[in-house]
Amino acid sequence: MATLTAWAELRGVPYEGVPVGTIKRHATGKGNADKDAMIAAARARGFSPADDNEADAITLLFWAIATNGVSHEVASPRLWRPASRPRSGQARGMA
Repeated sequence: MATLTAWAELRGVPYEGVPVGTIKRHATGKGNADKDAMIAAARARGFSPADDNEADAITLLFWAIATNGVSHEVASPRLWRPASRPRSGQARGMA
């Protein structure tokens, strides 16, 4: 988290920490939802997450949209194409 925070601050990118329970509650209605429930919630929105981490990221996107009033059209699975996955140990967009 420290690396991401430093990256955002260096570039003037606003960021906000979001508790895990908030994300789970947004996706499933339960703040203690398990991994399978998070994956199922992402699939119900039309996504195909590879794992629970991707499901969490998808839900975080929808939480941010709901919180900040951005159109849900931005998060349509039809508009998002899967990016190539970084090799282990590499992060996307951290250059």
